[in-house]
Amino acid sequence: MIQDTGERINARTVTIAARGSSVATDDATLVAAAKSGDDEVFELLVERYGRTVLLTVLRITGNREDAEDVVQQSFQKAFVHLKEFQGRSSFSTWLTRIAINEALMSRRKAGGGARYPWVNRKQQKKPTWLRKSPI
Repeated sequence: MIQDTGERINARTVTIAARGSSVATDDATLVAAAKSGDDEVFELLVERYGRTVLLTVLRITGNREDAEDVVQQSFQKAFVHLKEFQGRSSFSTWLTRIAINEALMSRRKAGGGARYPWVNRKQQKKPTWLRKSPI
């Protein structure tokens, strides 16, 4: 783990630590470095969580193209609002929540509905009181 010695943590230090076999970096260290303006460190977070977030979003959107768009929007939103991340939850939880919200918004905009976004709208049964009467 990288110790905070008061010196600026840069992308090279974190990259070496993250990709090295003997040194592990935690999310807090990476987030702190990314908050200080190091874009390359944020790329490490994207590499670390990209697949997990994609699989989560794919369950909501139902297709890979929409899921990839949502993931890109989610990481962009996380990058823009990174300074607002307070660390009350893990970074992965915060990022996943952003992605889920983006996926739900994407479904709403596409007309997929917000109530059961993982169910195809054509497959949803209407309540009996909404069905057309035979009369």
